[in-house]
Amino acid sequence: MRTASCHRPPTPCLGIITGSCAEAGIDLWQKILAANRSRMGPAYRGDIDAPMVHVISVPRIGGNYRPLEADDNYEKVWSSLKQAILDLAPHVSVFVVACTTLHEYADRIEALRLTPQFLSYVEVVERFLVGISPESIVGVIGPQWTAMDDCGIYSPWQQVCQLELQVRPSWS
Repeated sequence: MRTASCHRPPTPCLGIITGSCAEAGIDLWQKILAANRSRMGPAYRGDIDAPMVHVISVPRIGGNYRPLEADDNYEKVWSSLKQAILDLAPHVSVFVVACTTLHEYADRIEALRLTPQFLSYVEVVERFLVGISPESIVGVIGPQWTAMDDCGIYSPWQQVCQLELQVRPSWS
């Protein structure tokens, strides 16, 4: 097994892996830029104050990757995702996979024990949901095939709130 020996870059750098719905990576980057601009307020000077980022788009990570539905594609997707992570790791301080469904592989990503921190969408949302009322309704935006069943990555959220899938036809 290949492991990445990674030294943190001198300037903090975010890594974004996209390709399964490539627009998700673009959307995330736009939101990071907007949040940074807002956080800095009048002190924001433009590009010079934008965060450093490396984006890798890997089209091979798209498609069917749920283990209960998958054939050998589940392992092919993991192989491509893992390679992208290993390629990105030496260049970033923290990285994210810009597709919630691909967080199906979160345990495998964590098992790589890389120096850059893996920022899991699922964990961030779970931390937020702990503080809301069980009667709250939370919308999950995704394509029609978003897994809302008992074995999907969203299933733990159903224990703390009500989930509703908001379908984005352009993502299907």
